[in-house]
Amino acid sequence: MLSITKIHSAGSAKGSGYTAYLDHLNDTHSFDEYARAHELGGPLPFWFGGGAVELGLSGICGAKEVGELAQGHHPTTGVPLVKGAGRSHVMGADLTFSCPKDVSVLFAGSDAKLQADIVRAMHGSVKEALGYAQSIAITRHGKGGAIKQLAKSVVSAVYTHFASRALD
Repeated sequence: MLSITKIHSAGSAKGSGYTAYLDHLNDTHSFDEYARAHELGGPLPFWFGGGAVELGLSGICGAKEVGELAQGHHPTTGVPLVKGAGRSHVMGADLTFSCPKDVSVLFAGSDAKLQADIVRAMHGSVKEALGYAQSIAITRHGKGGAIKQLAKSVVSAVYTHFASRALD
């Protein structure tokens, strides 16, 4: 299943799960329950997309880099990448891919090899879907975003969630 949610700016009164990411940049170990899944044995978060390559991002996502991008800044230099960069910048969408409960049960009852195979299959399907999303992503330009254009590329920070909110 796929759920898509607009990511509100850090300064938005509407709030969003992503404002928590920005508010905890100084404490990368408590980045968020989703981001900390690797501490419980889950896979590390990783970068994906043509924009990640263009920005020189590869490997593990860090809280600081994600926070900089969320605010429209270059993830390593802090230089603004877009007009209106800062806490009021709206960065995009949260695409949450959810496996059926059967997959979770299979994963929980499997040995390490089968668990690794399940993770590889999940990541492969997520990468395929994100590749498609990148091919149809739209950017807005001009006054009030009236001009819409296909995006040249996108950046995705991919987090694999393996624990409940109670971290069990």
